[in-house]
Amino acid sequence: MALIVPTERQSNDESSNVPMVAATSDDGLLPTDVLRDILLRLPIKPLCRLHAVCRSWRSLLSDSSFIAAHDARQQPLVAVCTQEPWPILGYMVKAEDVHIQDTSGQLVRQMGVENCTPGNNSNVACTNLDLLCVEGADMRLRVLDPATGVVSLLPDVINVDGDGERYEYGRYFTMYVVGRNDSTGETKVLAIVREYGADSCCKVLTLGDARGWRETGMPPTHVYLISQYTAHVKGVLFFVGSQGIAAYDLEKDTWRTDLLQLALPKPINYLGSLFLAELSDSLVACYHGNDQEDQTCPNDASMDLWILTDSDKVIWSKQCTITMPQQASTNPGDLTSLHPLWSLDDGRIVFWVWKRYGPETVEFIQVYDPATRTHTDGIQIPTGYTFHAVYKGSLLRSTIDMKLRMYPVTV
Repeated sequence: MALIVPTERQSNDESSNVPMVAATSDDGLLPTDVLRDILLRLPIKPLCRLHAVCRSWRSLLSDSSFIAAHDARQQPLVAVCTQEPWPILGYMVKAEDVHIQDTSGQLVRQMGVENCTPGNNSNVACTNLDLLCVEGADMRLRVLDPATGVVSLLPDVINVDGDGERYEYGRYFTMYVVGRNDSTGETKVLAIVREYGADSCCKVLTLGDARGWRETGMPPTHVYLISQYTAHVKGVLFFVGSQGIAAYDLEKDTWRTDLLQLALPKPINYLGSLFLAELSDSLVACYHGNDQEDQTCPNDASMDLWILTDSDKVIWSKQCTITMPQQASTNPGDLTSLHPLWSLDDGRIVFWVWKRYGPETVEFIQVYDPATRTHTDGIQIPTGYTFHAVYKGSLLRSTIDMKLRMYPVTV
């Protein structure tokens, strides 16, 4: 399948059959600078295999300047995970199968994580960082390092209740959101625990910090613990709340007291009509302006994108209105959901699209061009899987392995 977003810097086939060695008048090898330029043009999957060619190639492929130059040529990777229906009674313990794909749909890496809950029921927010996370059936967070294949088990957020026993499943659940403090480079996990529908506690953990989970303040409003209602932008975690958008500062480890408001022509139902995303290091509010009573565009999925241009003065600027054509349907249960994933240099936006046709659902990636108001079909999420996260790390070298060494390794 063709790349969904071809660039001028990429060859049409990007074949891994390009000869790596050519005869010269010296030692029969390509000069290092020529070899480097060739390797930079290859996609990530063959590069991971070429690590094993020899020590000099491994050294070149592990060099930070090479990795940065290669990352600049590549689009982020997409992680999808096993999707299984939630049982009526009890909960399902299984192996979570995580696939990491490039934008051509090629499987780059596969990781299995035991003792997990079904992917579409996981309470882990997408982070767009150099790690992935999944929640276990024991409600403990697993941190995945795709570069090394290591799966690390973080400590319990809550160990016991008032009687000295573990909390029973169903009495409480935890939402995990991962972010990074830009000033220090520390990776942090924020955990919001909700018991019987009410906030119980809020804790933060810095990866690699022996202090473990630490108490932090409660959010200034009731926040919705769903991945699409959260975003991580420049060291701040944002959450859609019942009264506005709440913000948690990862540098100060505190919630901001003031809520961000977004004034729109129509009243906002924060639950269901407003999603959050990060595009080009800016917070984007994604507003579904068309509801079931709005028949101006009955066969389209419409979304307004508002960019927070000034967080201090809370100034929003409308970037564009996204309209994704969908099949005409008379079934009121048919739905379409859009969520921005990342921006391209030319202004196009990569979206994850979820559609439901009666009992069937389909997920795929699309690219939207605001200038021409057209979209390009991309890869389809494999049957039995659901979109999980965007992975912006490099599979050539880990940047978090040292932070994870203090935690038990699991599978």
